[in-house]
Amino acid sequence: MSKSETKAWLIAYDISQPRRLRQVHRLMREEGIPVQYSAFILTASDRQLDHLLADLRELIDPTCDDVRAYHIPQRCAVWSLGRNSLPSGILLDAAIAAKFLLETEAPEHTEISVA
Repeated sequence: MSKSETKAWLIAYDISQPRRLRQVHRLMREEGIPVQYSAFILTASDRQLDHLLADLRELIDPTCDDVRAYHIPQRCAVWSLGRNSLPSGILLDAAIAAKFLLETEAPEHTEISVA
C-alpha cells in the first residue's frame, strides 16, 4: 500500500480531563464517524492520518491521555456485544463501509438491502 492510498482507520482515545476530552471529541466528529463515544472510523491516507494525529497531539496531554489509530484491513471479522448499530447478517467491506458512513449525512433511518 502506498502512503497516498486511502485506508480505513479506527481511532480510539481515552482523555482524562473533560476540557481536552471535548476538544478531541469535537475534532474527531469533524474528521470521522463515531462508532462509540471515544471511537471513530475514518478513511484517510497515511499522510492525512499523520496530519490528524499532529492536530490531536496539540490537544492532548501525553503523560495521561491515550490516542490510538488502528488500520482496518478491507476484510476483517468484527465481534460485537450489546446494542448493534447494524442489523445482524450484514457484512460490509471496511473501505466501502467507511466511505458509506462518511458520505451519509447522519440519516434518521437508512435501509440497506443485502443480496
